[in-house]
Amino acid sequence: MTRSALFDTEFVAMLWAATEGIKARGKSDLGDKTLLDALMPATDTLEAEVAAGRDPETLLARMSLVARASADATSTLQARRGRASYTGERSIGSPDPGARSSSCRTCTRGSPPRTSTRVDGRGHPWRTGTTPREADHRE
Repeated sequence: MTRSALFDTEFVAMLWAATEGIKARGKSDLGDKTLLDALMPATDTLEAEVAAGRDPETLLARMSLVARASADATSTLQARRGRASYTGERSIGSPDPGARSSSCRTCTRGSPPRTSTRVDGRGHPWRTGTTPREADHRE
C-alpha cells in the first residue's frame, strides 16, 4: 500500500472536523455511549501515528485496534444520547451500535470486500453483509 491522502494531516483534520460536527449536531461528547466513543480515540491514534511517520499498514492496524477496543468498552457505559438513552440503565452491558459499526468501518478500511462461499437460491455468490432476500433480488 502506498502512502496516500488517507494518511496525512489533512485527513486527520477532516476527521476532527467531522467529530466536532457530530458533537454539535447530537449534543454529545466522549462518554455518552455514541459513535464518538470509537471515532475520537481512533482519530487520536491516527493523528499520533501520522505524526510519528508510520507506514499505512501500521496506521490502519493501530487505528483499528483502538477503534474496536473503544467500541467494546462502551458496554460498560450507560447511554446518555440517541435511541439507546431511552433504555437507561438497561443500556449497560452491551456495546453501542454506532460505536461498533464505526469501528467495523475503520477496521475494514483499505481491505478488499470479503465474499462468502455461500450462494443464494439461484447459485449466485452471497456477499458477506447482505441478507438472503437482498441477494435474491439483485440482477
